[in-house]
Amino acid sequence: MKRSPITRHVIDPVLDAAVSVVQLGHRVSGLFGTGKPAEPPGMPAVSSREQRLARYRAEQARAHLNPPLEIVGIDAIHMTAPLVRPFTIATTRHAELTNVVARLMLSNAITGVGEAPVLVGSTVASDPQQLIAAIESAAHFLVGKVVRQPGEWMLLSHGLQGMQFPGARTALEMAMIDALCSAWTPIPAYKHFGGHSSELKSGMTIPICEPGEAEGLARSYKGEGFTQIKTKVGLDVEEDIARLEAIRKGHPECEIIIDANQGYDADTAIALMRRLAAMDLKPVLFEQPVKRDDWDGLKKVTLEARKLGILVAADESLRSVEDARRIADEGLADVLNIKLAKLGFLQAMQIVAIAREAGLRLM
Repeated sequence: MKRSPITRHVIDPVLDAAVSVVQLGHRVSGLFGTGKPAEPPGMPAVSSREQRLARYRAEQARAHLNPPLEIVGIDAIHMTAPLVRPFTIATTRHAELTNVVARLMLSNAITGVGEAPVLVGSTVASDPQQLIAAIESAAHFLVGKVVRQPGEWMLLSHGLQGMQFPGARTALEMAMIDALCSAWTPIPAYKHFGGHSSELKSGMTIPICEPGEAEGLARSYKGEGFTQIKTKVGLDVEEDIARLEAIRKGHPECEIIIDANQGYDADTAIALMRRLAAMDLKPVLFEQPVKRDDWDGLKKVTLEARKLGILVAADESLRSVEDARRIADEGLADVLNIKLAKLGFLQAMQIVAIAREAGLRLM
């Protein structure tokens, strides 16, 4: 059956993708969950098109009760804060963090805020002024637009997809969601996306550092109740192994994730995995072992990792919906690392749908 434009451009993204992003949230509580996680308690399963259409029609009915509002202003600033200790990864070293904060104002005086980081080596933007300029430029498109319900952020976001810096789009999408969820009958964003989870599992990350510092951090995180530790690797294999041994000493029971941030070539990454497996230091997941565009190397590592029972995640290699499709179609990785700062909300939701269909896991 041929779908009408309203079905293709509104119903499918708003309903299908919104359900997907809820499940992305649930996946955080089980990092390596299956491609189809269970719904949380109290949230009905959304399995049929009829149910999704019913939700859409109910939302449309509620929209008639909401007075239309106009986006009347957008501005942005940047904020910088020093880190307690430097954070070193294979590609860079951070002594401070800089975020850009976007603010969106509605005609009823409701204000929404959103933010995006500027991380040299990780984000497309290397200077906060790049994001601020992009946000201010997008104001020409958004200011004056009339909105009638929270879900209309998705329609507006379609007009932002060509922005040069994904972080600017992320900040604006976040600000729209924040404002529109508060504009009429206030609802938390998690309810806007369809549900909630009662618990959130998170690990802690140890940067590239001396073994003694890594052991102390691991011991401290154990005391705080963390059961999963990720450590950065990718500069020196022997130093990486020494750090992993120290982490295991400080927290003998923890799950270990290693993240090379593109620091290795494929052969070095494979040799490291084999050594760690032989030393009883096998990680549960190896994140971004090779350069972003080394697709052959990524697949080579992934195939070997599967023999060892190690998952491989694509992070820097995943910067677009097209990247996600390639990873899924060619079997280049087992896990997709979705970061809003590099994708934005709308593309993140589309990538969740790709992962679900392909049976890939999410982090």
